[in-house]
Amino acid sequence: MAEPPSWQWRSLRLQPALELPGWRRVEADRLEDGAGGVLLVVGEPADRTWTSGGILTAAQPVEWALENTAEGAVLRAAEAAEVDLVELHDAAAAAVDEPFDPMTVLGSFTPVGGASTLGRFLVGTEVLDTNDFGGRRCPSEQTALSLYRVARLRGGAFWTAVADHVAAVAARRITAAATPVHGVYGGDETHTRFLADAALLLLAHGHEDLARRAVEGLDALSVPYAGGRWTLHDSDERDRGDNWLVLNTHVQATLARLAVGDDVTADLRAMDAALRLRLEPRRALPAAARLLAADAAHGWLGRHTGGSAQERAAQTRTESPHLVLPGGWIARDAGGGPAPAYLTVNLYDLAGLCANHPTPTATKALRRGLRYARWSGYFRAIQRDAHPQAAVAPIALRMAGLTGAARRAAARAAAAGWPPAVGWPGRVDRLWSALVPGTP
Repeated sequence: MAEPPSWQWRSLRLQPALELPGWRRVEADRLEDGAGGVLLVVGEPADRTWTSGGILTAAQPVEWALENTAEGAVLRAAEAAEVDLVELHDAAAAAVDEPFDPMTVLGSFTPVGGASTLGRFLVGTEVLDTNDFGGRRCPSEQTALSLYRVARLRGGAFWTAVADHVAAVAARRITAAATPVHGVYGGDETHTRFLADAALLLLAHGHEDLARRAVEGLDALSVPYAGGRWTLHDSDERDRGDNWLVLNTHVQATLARLAVGDDVTADLRAMDAALRLRLEPRRALPAAARLLAADAAHGWLGRHTGGSAQERAAQTRTESPHLVLPGGWIARDAGGGPAPAYLTVNLYDLAGLCANHPTPTATKALRRGLRYARWSGYFRAIQRDAHPQAAVAPIALRMAGLTGAARRAAARAAAAGWPPAVGWPGRVDRLWSALVPGTP
């Protein structure tokens, strides 16, 4: 008889009991087989409701217990439910209890530590964002890529197998559809950021054909702009015929195309044109002054002046589309409402692009944006307010070559309670031969 695999994910139904012959309960959520094998209950058994696109729309925990029997063990639940198990043998079983300092999974901005924390992300057959989107947990290749990078950086038999599992989930989703459903807005829309990260994950794992398929999905979300090509934020934006010039998703799509070896001349041309948009001169200085005053008084995410200043500055974008304000502020898009945390996201993505394929326009925007964020108090404000994007500021600074500032930002973020993320100083990986180490 063939030996069982050393790491196996098992998502099963409890109806309402599950017999586990040969296993013995040793802890409330752990069984062993006497030959070194380990079986873990990952997360709480729950009555789950899924859509066909892998969106978890409800999960009601049920009462459960593990009990030993004459033949082994049984997992009993108060009612029918789903349960996720990971079965370990050989080196993976021996490695499961090795110490693991928590790291932040970007996108979800939730820490992963030892094996007991995997259920935060791995649910059923999906990798889900840990955030709640109107009562839904949505599949996210952004979360999958960050979890994959943490697992690869950690290494060893157990975490290498976790990376393999995460890659297999991404491969299944992209095999099924080049533009998979994410459903963050409650429908069946596809999000560009997640799709770009799917391409990067699959390429890192050696699935060049599937990475190419994901990039073809990006092509389906792209439109002509300013003599080049712009990748839209999501399929809803495409279907409406809109283009709000959402910067960070276009930049990440460009990085994914770079990673697979595509010509990105058209993408860079569109990006530069968007960054060169300027607010009407009569509006520029008042808008910039309001935002600077908000920084000085309360910080960007303050509960007082910052909010109203953001609202007024956002209004100027609807009247005069632009991304960059005098002084360095970079907006999320050329219209819509305020999104103060997106300055950090833009700097994070622009720093990755400029480290790999800089343009004079993007380099100038990055340099001014970082200067503004550092000296206006913006970076300090997001750390003080425990905003999740504080976790990516050290990466933006490191990718921009500001090594000392990156180390200080990482120390401040850690002091504010954020475990390190892949890309922080001292936590740099290299997964793509066409991109520099630690590229976001």
